[in-house]
Amino acid sequence: MSKIVLLTGFLGSGKTTLLKDLLSHYSLKYKIGIIQNEYSEVSIDAQDLKKTKWKFDLIELNKGSIFCVCLYSDFRQEVERLVKESQPDIIFIEASGLADPISIGSLLDDNKYFYLSKVVTIVDAVTFSSIYKYIKSVTNQVRVADIVLVNKFDKITSDQAELISHTISVINPLAQVFFTCFGRGDFDPEIILKSELSERVVPIEANSEDGLTLAPLADISSRVYKSTNKTDKDKLLQFVRNVPTQIIRLKGFITCADGNSYLIQFVKGDKEAKLTNCENVTRTEVIAIGTDIPELDLFK
Repeated sequence: MSKIVLLTGFLGSGKTTLLKDLLSHYSLKYKIGIIQNEYSEVSIDAQDLKKTKWKFDLIELNKGSIFCVCLYSDFRQEVERLVKESQPDIIFIEASGLADPISIGSLLDDNKYFYLSKVVTIVDAVTFSSIYKYIKSVTNQVRVADIVLVNKFDKITSDQAELISHTISVINPLAQVFFTCFGRGDFDPEIILKSELSERVVPIEANSEDGLTLAPLADISSRVYKSTNKTDKDKLLQFVRNVPTQIIRLKGFITCADGNSYLIQFVKGDKEAKLTNCENVTRTEVIAIGTDIPELDLFK
């Protein structure tokens, strides 16, 4: 049987960065399978992951959450196919940032090909305290976790860190909590495979809300931009400094008229979007996630 390690975390918390680090740690020791689940039809993270040197088998499940009935059957079939064809020792599942994993037990139970070994949740230290009370999936991601990584801890104060630790302990007193930066810190990746924690997962009612005022994500949507046109670099730099406030998460690849290509990344709370030079990009492909996203003519 293959071990499954589920990686969850809200938009832009650092799941793919952590996954890259786990690949560098485990791919020389074990045969790895990866399932990436994206909210929209385009998986920018999968493209980014393919650019690494590590060896793994990859399956993409997009246009919905694996915890939604829309992908439930497809997900189980794809995991079974991956195990039968590749026989990986470990399967890392990177869930959509909007995923609510409260049904993870029923989704992965009762299967002869795989079993759930760990649930690792990444919390964005900058935004967690301001969003967990009204975005249900963020609270539930922490609620079902065996391990919680409080990422981007270098951007908060010690008092803020203490408050986050307390909040997490209230939501899930059984979780192990570590503070990280770019997925690294006092967290040793070996802890993922040291012991099986699935036996201590507490059954949770799907409507359990602990008195919090939680809101669904019905008003969050996404836009995908694909274009073979070359983007004006000056206009791109202006956009980077003034990302529309409606955007929660933006990521993708951009080809510019100056002959260079860039990976763009933005998470709400950042002062500006980040551009990184990259190679082998043939067209612009960008996804924006947020509320009432405006038309972004820059990427057309």
